[in-house]
Amino acid sequence: MKRLILTLLLASISAILLSACQGEPGKPGLAGLSGNPGNPGNPGPMGSQGPAGVAGYPGHPGNPGNPGAPGLPGLPGLTGPTGGVGPSGSSSGLKISPDTFYLSEGITLSGAGFESFEPVLVYFSVGPTASCVGLQGTSAGTRSGGNEQGWSACTPGFPALSSGPVDSNGGGAWTMTVDALSSLGSVTKWQDTILANGVISVIAEGADGSRATAPAFVLGATPPPPPAAVVSGPPPIPTNISSSLSGGTVTQGGTITVTGGGFQPNEIVKFMGVNGATDDNMPMRTELATGKASAGGAFSQDITFPDSFAPGYYTLEARGLVAGYGSSAIQVVAAAK
Repeated sequence: MKRLILTLLLASISAILLSACQGEPGKPGLAGLSGNPGNPGNPGPMGSQGPAGVAGYPGHPGNPGNPGAPGLPGLPGLTGPTGGVGPSGSSSGLKISPDTFYLSEGITLSGAGFESFEPVLVYFSVGPTASCVGLQGTSAGTRSGGNEQGWSACTPGFPALSSGPVDSNGGGAWTMTVDALSSLGSVTKWQDTILANGVISVIAEGADGSRATAPAFVLGATPPPPPAAVVSGPPPIPTNISSSLSGGTVTQGGTITVTGGGFQPNEIVKFMGVNGATDDNMPMRTELATGKASAGGAFSQDITFPDSFAPGYYTLEARGLVAGYGSSAIQVVAAAK
């Protein structure tokens, strides 16, 4: 008890002493650190739906997709109607003997492969001449006044070789002979154009559709006079042909150009290569080309030597169908490998 009283007494005295000794209050302290955030609250109730917004701009087109698989083939169409029977083909043939002639001479024409007892008309086909090119666009190319000759040069003609058609026999063959072409008025009318062309087409045309053609070489209006006789021995053979290539050399199977002169005007010339001999030592000739001399009797001709001419030396002959003749030596060499 005494101890308790003593303790209370000491506490009272201490309080009095502390009160008597207390100074002025101190300044407030610094703010403390922020506390940790609190836990989030519970979500509120969902609000009502707002109004629809304005439509946006259209987007860019997308890339093209992969091609689809091919579809099934369609059903075949209906068969079309059968066409009509066409005209029968023609295997007609025409032969002219001789095929090289003068207009003052006669010719024989023969045909085969025509229809039985078919009427056949035979005629020349004469086209415009080269001089017509210079007449085009001028008064000379028209048929008026004195320009008949210029008109003829620019107009094709078909002079008939008989007054009427010739009938084929039961086998479809026929033949006819013209004693002198110049005696026919149709040929005389077109003589200048025929001579200017030199080579013409002969046409045999049947009334039932058969047709055949063949070329003919016209040397001139009349043949030239024969050369004067030589009393003292045979005349020398002129050698009018010469190779235009130095040395007259050509490769095996190649082509060489030769020129010649001194032939008859517009004379047909055949070129022969002598490439062997018979057992009787007679020359063996191979025809290589056919040409025609100009109005001045000269020519330039390309000649191809076939592979049958082995490398070596050969004689090339130019034989005119009237009187001209020429020859030269040709060397054939092996082609370079």
